[in-house]
Amino acid sequence: MQQLAIVILNYNGRAHLQTFLPSVVRNLSGHTLVVIDNGSTDDSIPFLDANFPEIEVIKLPKNLGFAQGYNDGLAFLEGKYEHYLLLNSDVEVTEHYLAPLLAQLQDEKNWRCSTKNPKLYQQKAIRACRRIWRFFRPTWVSLLSRPDI
Repeated sequence: MQQLAIVILNYNGRAHLQTFLPSVVRNLSGHTLVVIDNGSTDDSIPFLDANFPEIEVIKLPKNLGFAQGYNDGLAFLEGKYEHYLLLNSDVEVTEHYLAPLLAQLQDEKNWRCSTKNPKLYQQKAIRACRRIWRFFRPTWVSLLSRPDI
């Protein structure tokens, strides 16, 4: 089982993919990037195929909305990854952004979900309780600087 899949849900977001995806690809740190296409009618898929052939694309037959799009897309990945990082398509990441996030997941006491970007879902915790265990502050930076969690 691989450690992490970075997963982006896309719906008619070619402009966001063109603008922000290069930063994600540059900073994969050996992890897998997956784009779940939520039934886009723009040229998102041809853009990904032409410019990022190394990215796994899961094509959903129609727009299922945010939650169902992620749920159905992640079902294709079940059992392949220990963790998923759900990243909005309009997020530009910085160098070394993954290291502190992954460090937080190394200890079971840190298993949790976030309601802001980036969203970390620990697969084992979700299966065990089927609910969000704890909510973080609006940014992961504030999360990492808090000694009480």
